[in-house]
Amino acid sequence: MRTLSFLILFISFAFTVSAQTASEKADKINLFVGIVPGTNEELDQVQQDKLRNKITQCASRTGIVSISVSNFLLAPNLEVQEVNPVQGMKITYVVKCEVTLGISRTDYKSFPGQAFGMMTLPLTGAGGDKAQAITNAIQQINTSDK
Repeated sequence: MRTLSFLILFISFAFTVSAQTASEKADKINLFVGIVPGTNEELDQVQQDKLRNKITQCASRTGIVSISVSNFLLAPNLEVQEVNPVQGMKITYVVKCEVTLGISRTDYKSFPGQAFGMMTLPLTGAGGDKAQAITNAIQQINTSDK
């Protein structure tokens, strides 16, 4: 009886778990949005999470991407190019940075793996210090752009 219960459980689990359903394969591409270790070193954890969430929102809004566990990785990399203090009533920091989005296939041998495409998005942000300016730049990512 115990073996039969285990067998039924295993079979039901096998039929419910799949990478993509047949309709998802035809309609959507599964992507995983993640930060590659060793990148975005100028960002703290909160900023990295905001960046990942913004990119996830952008990818989800396209209508052709499903965000889930996948062998295809959409990896954002934010690089700060300039930090300029601007004198006024108080000092405001303006940062110019670029977010590079890359799609690559991951495997167990190489991370992130073979790259399929990249695009660069210029951003500018301002704040009371460098960290606030970077956070403001991340918030400038328009999630309605496709």
